[in-house]
Amino acid sequence: MSKFRRFVSSVATAAILVSGIATTSFASVPNDVIGTDYEEAAKVLGAFEIMVGNGTAFRPDAPITRAEVTKVAVALKGLSNAATSQTKTKFSDVKEGHWATGYINVGVAENLILGDGNGNFRPDDNITYNEAVTILVRALGYEPQAQSKGGYPNGYLSAGTSTGLTKGIPSTVVRSSAPITRGKVAFLARNALDINTMEQTSFGNEAKFEITDETLAQAAHKADKIEGMVSAIGSSAIEGSGASKGEIVIDGKNYKTGNADVRNILGLNVEAYIVKDSKGKKTLKVAVPAHNENSVVTISADDIDSIKESSGKKTLTYYSGNRKLTETIANNSYVIYNGKAGSFDDITEIKAGTIMVAEYDKDQKIVFINETENFVVDEVILTSGKVTDKYGKKPLILDDEDEDITFAIDKNGSPIGIEDLKEWDVMTLTASKDKSVIYADVSDETVEGEITEIDSEHVYVNNEKYKVAHGFTEEIKLGDKGIYSLDAEGKIAAVQKSKTASKNYAYITNLGIKSGLNAKLEIEVLGLDGKISAITAANKIKVDGKVFSSHSDALSAIGSKGQLVTIALNSDGKISEIEKSVKDSEIDEESFRLNFSENGVKYNSKTSTLLADAMNVKVDSSTVVFDIPESAKDSDDYAVAGKDFFADEGMYNIIVYDVTEDLTAGVVIVTNSENKVSEDSSIVVVDKITTSKDENGDTTEKLHGYMNGEKVSFTAEKGMFKKGSLNLENGDIIQVKADAKGNAKAISVLFDTDKTDEFTNEISDNLTTVYGKVTKKFTGSFNLSVNDSASKNYSIGEATIYVVDSSKKQNTISVGDATDIVKYDDTNPEKVFVRIYKDVVEEIVIIK
Repeated sequence: MSKFRRFVSSVATAAILVSGIATTSFASVPNDVIGTDYEEAAKVLGAFEIMVGNGTAFRPDAPITRAEVTKVAVALKGLSNAATSQTKTKFSDVKEGHWATGYINVGVAENLILGDGNGNFRPDDNITYNEAVTILVRALGYEPQAQSKGGYPNGYLSAGTSTGLTKGIPSTVVRSSAPITRGKVAFLARNALDINTMEQTSFGNEAKFEITDETLAQAAHKADKIEGMVSAIGSSAIEGSGASKGEIVIDGKNYKTGNADVRNILGLNVEAYIVKDSKGKKTLKVAVPAHNENSVVTISADDIDSIKESSGKKTLTYYSGNRKLTETIANNSYVIYNGKAGSFDDITEIKAGTIMVAEYDKDQKIVFINETENFVVDEVILTSGKVTDKYGKKPLILDDEDEDITFAIDKNGSPIGIEDLKEWDVMTLTASKDKSVIYADVSDETVEGEITEIDSEHVYVNNEKYKVAHGFTEEIKLGDKGIYSLDAEGKIAAVQKSKTASKNYAYITNLGIKSGLNAKLEIEVLGLDGKISAITAANKIKVDGKVFSSHSDALSAIGSKGQLVTIALNSDGKISEIEKSVKDSEIDEESFRLNFSENGVKYNSKTSTLLADAMNVKVDSSTVVFDIPESAKDSDDYAVAGKDFFADEGMYNIIVYDVTEDLTAGVVIVTNSENKVSEDSSIVVVDKITTSKDENGDTTEKLHGYMNGEKVSFTAEKGMFKKGSLNLENGDIIQVKADAKGNAKAISVLFDTDKTDEFTNEISDNLTTVYGKVTKKFTGSFNLSVNDSASKNYSIGEATIYVVDSSKKQNTISVGDATDIVKYDDTNPEKVFVRIYKDVVEEIVIIK
């Protein structure tokens, strides 16, 4: 008797994903557990946000820390929300801002875990099997039973065994004194969800504890576990007429699919968790194939040896470890290709992705073909939903208002929208042939370095082994340097030709032969680290490919100071090679070129472009900016900066080197610039201004304040920190343009603490500041009214929050959080300043 019920003919023509889901996102399973014993636990725990990987890695064999297990226990009990808003603990070794602070606080308050008795928690220490079981026994409420059986550790181990908590854990793990792994904790946590909790039913001298009728999943997550066959997903059905769009039928009952991953489960027997909201609507949380109820084989494209057709069937030969296995697929089997009904002809040797074969009956099978291709994000146009590719593939149109398209996007294991996609993200796409169904698994992982080895199947970056993704056509050569983008499978899918990675630029500030017993050539350079260093040349030095043994000849070949070169150092730290630039406007990424120099070039921040007559060139995070002012008194005034050096509409005299084919500058030397603050600069909340003497004995001013949530200071000549006729003072809010050494070049005042009038100031198309009263506070946002006008809602997002409390005599400025934002009250008249850049709230300052 088949484990599966028979398909009706509708499955051959229906589209599984199109009819089965609305535009939504699925939490993907990390690659390193797919096809392993840990896959089910990782999927279930990820859906409940109890235990997740980092997108491509769950690291099941890695040790796990006390803090991580505490987080798992707190999340199991459904208390994560209570943990996320806390920033301090009573433990001296848990520093403020530690990622697990809130979880530790809740874990201790719930008596799930204790400190070491000496005021420490040891959050980063590995944890043993006995300790992990003890924590989860407490989370289930079975501590009284454990104590009655002898306490730690045997009583807790006994409780873990009797409740089923330790089911599936090998005895070798139980007996081992080594740290428990993440995978084994995942097994424990997965088991815990299905165990009935224990709770205290009477108190006082006659305290009683009884096992409840609810599992931990029910008690903490309002989730009921069910088992049954998936007979329909939307209109695709194995029996009956199917269901509505966005519904799934399990064991004859209809549920909403919600954000659950419903790919590849039609026709399978599953274990599923169903959650019910306040209105009684039942929604699938997660579904996984039931144990020993399905015969399913998942084969990676990398493991396929061949697919051959003969006598109305296809034989798929593949490798599993060192074994060579086969699957025979009859021509009357049911085929689903990338989410839509396919045909027998679609069963071919795919280059990337997986083929999943599930038994249907003796002669028929269900074949899910998930063929993938990579798409490297270049630009996202939100108004049209268009996403363009770095390598010229046809753009994707992901418009959530288009009813003819169904798409879902995950990034590093979490659902996202297209607005969250970034340049160089790699989208691993599973798309139907007509592109009406698209699933994207997005990775932003990169590795930077040099190709140190190449073999027939791999390349090695800094001696670490990587496969190259199918479809990546750029040649990778030994010695290449760059930033390599990885896809969802951890394969190299794109390369950024990073100038900072591939060339050691240096600006020569001085050079000469030092006399003495052993005369030597010494070259003073401003390096990429922003420091000026005097470096001795090696006895033999190569200049533009020619080797010189004479220091005087090498000096003549190098020429004068005041030029950009690339340098190489030998093992002794001496300069062994110098390359001078070739002046040529033509783009050649293989050589070091001075492409052009031009004065009076304007910068456009919207496009990150320097608008020059010679050519418009982009600047990005890889562009190196040398600030070499013509007015500098000496090289101490030189600095190295990045893209943030440029301000919108600012004018610059520039020299541009190493422009790439996509017109991105490798290096820009700025010889003259307007002292203009960039609008995208983070604010500085002023604390105080002090005066001091510099190394030359000149009087300077130093501004102290808070920026990006940290204490900062900037130095300037006396008189710089002015606003009109007044000095900047505590509580003022400004933006600063500064060089890499912290010398302020310009300031822009956004808020004057002496002025109490509320305002909305639209400084430019990109930058707006608002100061007013909070009229209502929500989770994640607040309403703000200016001069009692209609309120506007602002999302808190990832904004940096500060509190300025002028009632204090000292420490008037502090870094706050969302809980500091409260509704305005005449008895406690707090107002709020907000900086919005490109429609995103960047900072919030609460003024008391």
